[in-house]
Amino acid sequence: GHAPARTHTPPAHTTIAAAKVSTMSAANAAKYSAEMVKLGDNSNAPSRRSLMELLESEDGASALAARGGAAGLLKALGSDANDGVSGTEADVEQRTATYVANFIEPMRLKWYYELLVDSMKDATMIMLCAAAVVSLVLAFTVEKHNNVAWIEGVAIIVSVFIVSNVTAGTDYMKQFQTRNLNAAVADADKKVVVRGGARLELSDKDIVVGDVVEFKTGEVLPADGVLLRGADVRMNESSLTGEPKLILKEPEKDAFLLSGTDVMEGNGRFLVLCVGDASVGGQIRAQVYGDDGAEASELEAKLKGLKAAVKSARSAGDPAEEAEVLRDI
Repeated sequence: GHAPARTHTPPAHTTIAAAKVSTMSAANAAKYSAEMVKLGDNSNAPSRRSLMELLESEDGASALAARGGAAGLLKALGSDANDGVSGTEADVEQRTATYVANFIEPMRLKWYYELLVDSMKDATMIMLCAAAVVSLVLAFTVEKHNNVAWIEGVAIIVSVFIVSNVTAGTDYMKQFQTRNLNAAVADADKKVVVRGGARLELSDKDIVVGDVVEFKTGEVLPADGVLLRGADVRMNESSLTGEPKLILKEPEKDAFLLSGTDVMEGNGRFLVLCVGDASVGGQIRAQVYGDDGAEASELEAKLKGLKAAVKSARSAGDPAEEAEVLRDI
């Protein structure tokens, strides 16, 4: 599948048994190798890799402070807490080219013959095929003088052929229907983004690094970022960590917000730092989908979630919670 055309609109390292778990794949490490990139007139803008490492740092508060806090990131990314990025078409295009689009390539659709093979793996189909073979063998040996003994075996084979093709055809069409439905849902999922001082309602896929995005209770965050301001913001990060406990987010303490997590309480604004396959949620989805569209090892995704769980516990300053998470490993 191909990424849908983009519309340009103006205006959490943990230690497990003393082994360091790397949450960034080798492919991503090579892809995001530069530390600084040119963004507009700024030749020292943070690169994708440096922003990813910032979000995955063990001590998020210290790492953020070392970059001048949210204010330092705003300046480095050419954004403003009140006005956002300039929002011109050229600016949006450059940010998309520099930091990738906020889009994850969907899982590859299976070819018809692959679905046909899958349908033939059904236990019932296998037994019917075995029965057909036995029937034909008996027809041409034990009952070779019976001119119609072979009909039963052939009838079974024809039935298997019809059923398997109907199943494969149905599944083939379902793939396209599911993809179209997901695309429609994604297009309908919009957020309020501040660009050029104006509050715009944009699709999640049109959000770029540097955008200032408003959020409220009940929404799912479309990208990774840092909290600029908010009122009693509590997040559900169970989609990444498996822990249903609500995490309090504060600009001075635990300010990092992760894509795919739910806003359970509060509202506010955050600065987008990572989008698409550079975001924490995006990396998990990309690993699950795999580069060739096949499902990758679940271990990498679980380690990613585990890392986020430990980071949340450490950010909350709760040793007991961190110990409980480590005991569950």
